[in-house]
Amino acid sequence: MPQPIPSNSIRPLQVGELVQIVPEWQDPGDEEFACVVIEAPADSPRVLIRTLIPDMTIQPTETIEASKLVRVIDFGDLADMAPETVIRQHGGELMREQRLFFIEKFPAITLGTLGDKVTPEEVELCAQLHPSIALSLAADHITEERLDQLTESHSFVILLHASHRLTPDALRRLAAIHPGECIVILEKHPESRLRQSLRPLQETINPNVATVLATMLKPGG
Repeated sequence: MPQPIPSNSIRPLQVGELVQIVPEWQDPGDEEFACVVIEAPADSPRVLIRTLIPDMTIQPTETIEASKLVRVIDFGDLADMAPETVIRQHGGELMREQRLFFIEKFPAITLGTLGDKVTPEEVELCAQLHPSIALSLAADHITEERLDQLTESHSFVILLHASHRLTPDALRRLAAIHPGECIVILEKHPESRLRQSLRPLQETINPNVATVLATMLKPGG
């Protein structure tokens, strides 16, 4: 289904958001003004925007492809600060749109700073755009549906950071399909939960993985 997705995001535009026309589609003078979205049908790639021109009683409107727009985030007094500083020093004070912007553009710093205060919406957005980062920093907050999808495309990161989230059957299947990845993690990443996740399955997993696991579980292994 087509959606009104701006050029600098994967999230559909919503009524009330500030946007600006991307430079290659601007008419002379467009760069001076921001616009506000006044209609954004969920099933259309086009939106209706109003150009915000000071002192103009009737402000012009136009229907435009959302892909010709960029989402504009107002950071107010924080606008002059470096993004990393804003996230680390003011992460808990940011509004929803500001936090989602940082998830898109600075995912590792943002997730690391927000910690357990991260919202399901933010985790899902990060998992869509930066799955490895979402798995490494917020594995416990990713939905089961998204985790299932990522299992196929990011098996190593799943095994490294989210083995405890998998069902026994799913973990056994991954160990059968990707025994080399399991062995690398068991040998090189003792801090991961994979050893303990595989332990109850030791008798039913890939024999090469089982052998390495048995070695790793020995004292000093």
